[in-house]
Amino acid sequence: FGLKDAKEAITGLVVFIALSSRLLPSLLRIQGAVLQIKGSSEATKNFLAEFDEAKDSSVSLRSQLPRSESESEFKGTINLVNISARHLGETSFELKNISLTIEEGEFLAIVGPSGSGKTTLVDVMLGIVTPTSGNSAISGVQPAHAMRMWPEKIRYVPQDVQLISGSVLENIIWPDLSVHRSATEIQQLLQVVELDEWINSLDNGLSTRINSLGTNVSGGQKQRIGIARALYASPRILFLD
Repeated sequence: FGLKDAKEAITGLVVFIALSSRLLPSLLRIQGAVLQIKGSSEATKNFLAEFDEAKDSSVSLRSQLPRSESESEFKGTINLVNISARHLGETSFELKNISLTIEEGEFLAIVGPSGSGKTTLVDVMLGIVTPTSGNSAISGVQPAHAMRMWPEKIRYVPQDVQLISGSVLENIIWPDLSVHRSATEIQQLLQVVELDEWINSLDNGLSTRINSLGTNVSGGQKQRIGIARALYASPRILFLD
């Protein structure tokens, strides 16, 4: 208003206000993101502390085991002896007196209608559900201990595979970042899970980005990525739900 006439000054003021209104939503989103980061920081610290504690416990457990239960002695066997169990929160259904042995190299399919206990039985094998009676073991030790001792030996593919925000390759190798496979081995793995043709059709191949929700891939592709992820570490025991 001091340097120009009223018409130019008012025009400039209107343009300024219009541009400011366009910026305001972005500024509010930035403010919301900052608040969310601050709110999540304590939870992140707690998670990292628990992760370190679990890692230390795993190392301690390995050192306390006799030599026959060391990593070199891992056997891909599962034993259930007189297992009775209920699934989490379930009171109206119970598995009773299940005895089962799965030897290394065997393939076993558990079939039955919905509600017949398939998931409960698998969760007992994995140590997710503690049986009300009986004993469950992987390679001669309790499943929860086996999962901590030999995490790369046992893999599980759930019905709903969770992807990370990253490339196709990063989703396949996660979380086995320390395991290295040659390009030939990765290509063979893609052929096994029948992802090779789809990946070859992508402009960026294995470098193609996938969002964290997996909305830019189909349900079948998402499931095959999960299977490839499970097979990447060459597990000795593989659960497929």
